[in-house]
Amino acid sequence: MLSCFSRASILLTAATFAIAASVPSAHAALVGRDINGLIVSTTAPTCVFIYDTDQNVTWLRDSGYATTSGYTTAAIGRLPWGTISDPVGTQTANGYMAYLNSLNGGTGYGGFTGWRLPTADLSVPPAGAFNATGGEIGHLWYVELGNIASPGTSSPGPFVNININNVNLASWTKDVYTDASQAWNFRTSQGYQFHDNRGNTFQTPAVRTGDVASVGACCNILNGTCLVEAPAPCAAHGLRFDGLGSTCSASSCRACAADFDANGTIAVSDIFAFLSAWFAGCP
Repeated sequence: MLSCFSRASILLTAATFAIAASVPSAHAALVGRDINGLIVSTTAPTCVFIYDTDQNVTWLRDSGYATTSGYTTAAIGRLPWGTISDPVGTQTANGYMAYLNSLNGGTGYGGFTGWRLPTADLSVPPAGAFNATGGEIGHLWYVELGNIASPGTSSPGPFVNININNVNLASWTKDVYTDASQAWNFRTSQGYQFHDNRGNTFQTPAVRTGDVASVGACCNILNGTCLVEAPAPCAAHGLRFDGLGSTCSASSCRACAADFDANGTIAVSDIFAFLSAWFAGCP
């Protein structure tokens, strides 16, 4: 362990030459999460969820999970909309959502409930519309995935089992149309929002409000140790929390004696924190 004198000397030297330095942080609109909610690449085999930081919603990466999971034998998760109160076992989109929320003894898929169909853009006229980004699925398709309305581009991005070829195949939203026998849907092959009879079979993308991450990397940057825990106990230990879903790594949690106030940056505040400690002296 460094003595008060040697630790102070290191800090004073580092602070003198790095007053304006800072540690940059990256921001991405779509963040991959594994089954435990930890950050992974959105294209990694272990990526199960995709968190949209713009809309604060988490998607199942597999848009055809209704089929992949064995809930239905229909191709790529194609089910009729049904009714909003359909129970588990009902071969409908809403029955499938009930199934996701019933898993793990009622704690839901991945340990989270609240799975549902995505929202539609309710400002769209009865004839339907391209470029409808007011709903969750339209925002994802146009803003996050960067697609262009037909005849433009249609890319699934990091999502799997999502239709981009069949112009007659859509994805259901959770919103019922003015005519209650129909519901809004979104054609992922061309970026068109429309409404169809609730008995039609379309894809059933699952989404929930909020992030699925509840823990992250808790770093002691003075000695480089790290553990994964929730924000509150990390703060109680006086350590640096690197964000929900973050993971421990040698590079992000390395010891940095110059970061005296342990806020992740080297700045003038470290000098003042050091001087306060210096004048307070050692116990």
